[in-house]
Amino acid sequence: MTAGIKSLKPREDIVIEHPQGAKKQAGPKCSLCRCKETDVTPRIMKLITRRSRLTNVLFLGIPLAFLCLFLFTILTKNTPSAEKIHLAEKSYTRENTQLQQVKVCDKQEPFKNIYSRNPKTGWTLNDDVCRVCPNFRKSKLQTPYGETPIYIYKAAEDIYISKDIQTAGIFDKQKVLVVLKILQTDKSLDLIDIGANIGVFTLSAAKLGRRVIAIDALNTNIQHLCFSVREGGFEKNVTIIHNAVADRSGMIVNLGVQKNNVGGTFIDFKSENIRKVKKELKATLGGSYGNISTIILDEILELDALKSFKNVVVKMDIEGFEDRVLLGATAFFKTLNIRAVFMEWVYHRNVPSGVIVIDLMTKAGFIPFTESGGKLSVASRTSWPEDVLWLPNSSSR
Repeated sequence: MTAGIKSLKPREDIVIEHPQGAKKQAGPKCSLCRCKETDVTPRIMKLITRRSRLTNVLFLGIPLAFLCLFLFTILTKNTPSAEKIHLAEKSYTRENTQLQQVKVCDKQEPFKNIYSRNPKTGWTLNDDVCRVCPNFRKSKLQTPYGETPIYIYKAAEDIYISKDIQTAGIFDKQKVLVVLKILQTDKSLDLIDIGANIGVFTLSAAKLGRRVIAIDALNTNIQHLCFSVREGGFEKNVTIIHNAVADRSGMIVNLGVQKNNVGGTFIDFKSENIRKVKKELKATLGGSYGNISTIILDEILELDALKSFKNVVVKMDIEGFEDRVLLGATAFFKTLNIRAVFMEWVYHRNVPSGVIVIDLMTKAGFIPFTESGGKLSVASRTSWPEDVLWLPNSSSR
């Protein structure tokens, strides 16, 4: 370009006035830049230099900036920080007014008061079950004593418990209130929650200030409950047991799946009637959650936490295995002052297991009531409601 500019000849028809009034012929005029200087080459070169710098910035600087930003994002994403390691670090995604997505990492303080039992080692601390880093969903459980954090499943995976908590803040409100009202009648009453699931009854009782033994067979339920207990500040009040409860200790049983209903998990051992009732209720079954070792209810008396339990309310919801649990609870009823047993009945209406439950509860000194307080006739057990409240003979309603 500079060579072409030097070849331009001076134009005599261009004259410019100087301040002193003298006339002077102008130098070459470039038709491209329309400069009016005697020598346009330095100015054009300066402009070209400036444009070259701008081009370098645009074509080199901007991609370099994006590359740096990309590398920074990757490094910060994969490098754990103290905040990410701690439970208090939460990556929230708002899904509704109460539901949040929470990433819980496995490098936190060990969880306390989580036990498992097997025949060889007996009772051992088992906080390993909660050393996980899953994506749990955090919601708020509404109780009569205020709300408390609760970790739930996706609504599509758990269409009853988690979905109801997500939308209404509670599941089985009336049944929860039945248990809480009994607990409120005596400040010395504590709760044993057999089939705790993700902890609706456990957390509600803990929020009331009562001690709780929470038992569940499914590891993912235990994991959800661990974080709910910790975040609610209930670690001193709640002892968690990760075992299935049956009539024999040390069996390895398979946990059957009820699709879209984590709460429908059942012990798939001699479960013909359980499967039949679930299908009658239009449940879809299939798959396995894996194996778990069994305990009998009498064995939980060995735990130090139980030694301070005297007056107890029992809630039992274990998908048709209630009769087998009672078969292994002889010392349990003799040792503890059981003031109420709130039990699921739907799987026992028309089958021999119902007769076993009635016989064992009657021998233990209990009579059946509806959850609203109406006395039930043993002769009409096939028409009993889904849940039965067993109270000591001395109780007056």
